[in-house]
Amino acid sequence: MSGPDHLSALGWTPDRVDLLRRHFAVGLTAAESAILLGVSKNAVISKRTRMGLLGGVRLFKAGEAAPQRRGREPRLKLTPTPQFRRLPLPDMDQPPPPAARPKPLAQRERGECAWPLGAAEQEGDWRTLFCCAPVRPGGRYCCAHAARARL
Repeated sequence: MSGPDHLSALGWTPDRVDLLRRHFAVGLTAAESAILLGVSKNAVISKRTRMGLLGGVRLFKAGEAAPQRRGREPRLKLTPTPQFRRLPLPDMDQPPPPAARPKPLAQRERGECAWPLGAAEQEGDWRTLFCCAPVRPGGRYCCAHAARARL
């Protein structure tokens, strides 16, 4: 077995514990001890803590009370956010621009307006139709629908 997982099979034998004490005495870090023992750094830290080898770290002082914690700061009184004036929505039922050539999405080609006009029945099936008027190069909508999209 190799790596940190083989410790579970071997355990902390008296020889390994003695080796850990010697590593601690000469000042090796937990990471260095872990490499030499072939275990994880957390395994070394846990074993050192259980053995009382804290290396200057003090978990608590005997006979000393824990420091007093300050109370929570009072919550801020937030003022309500200002209400914004609602703008009327654009009328979506406007007739399509004169250049519109309504088609289903599958028939729309590059360079034709992608603005949805609504559903219509074609060949016994309801389909959403798109404007399909010519667009400016690089645009997705015709001039009329581009202006409505910016409202």
